[in-house]
Amino acid sequence: MSPHEMGITGRLCIWRRLGTKGSLTNRMMRLLIRHGADVTAQDDAHSTPLHLASSKGSVETVEMLIQHGADVNAQNGDQSTPLHLAASSRLAVEGNVVRLLLKHGANVDAKDGEGRTPLQVASSEGHYWIAKLLSDHHART
Repeated sequence: MSPHEMGITGRLCIWRRLGTKGSLTNRMMRLLIRHGADVTAQDDAHSTPLHLASSKGSVETVEMLIQHGADVNAQNGDQSTPLHLAASSRLAVEGNVVRLLLKHGANVDAKDGEGRTPLQVASSEGHYWIAKLLSDHHART
């Protein structure tokens, strides 16, 4: 199987590993990346592996993808960035992925297709800890 092989869901091989957690997943991700998997590849919804890892709250995977060139400000088909998805995800509610994305230059004031910033997304989802974290990084409302 090639790391560039597209599945029936419109996702590359690298995407298939992102749906699961654990050290095996991270070892598989490293192997796929070592064999040329594109960490900036987009699925049919124009989401990247970093979008999915951010929404899953997977700090180690997010860090690995960033270290291998993933764009922290990539926008998917809804114009959401990985920071929007981390701010809205109940799986990322502790804020570690948000902190990591901010540390690597995520635009705290990026707007999605509905004109919402990550701060507005976090607030609307009731993720007040993340909203405070974003505010502490000078996010505008």
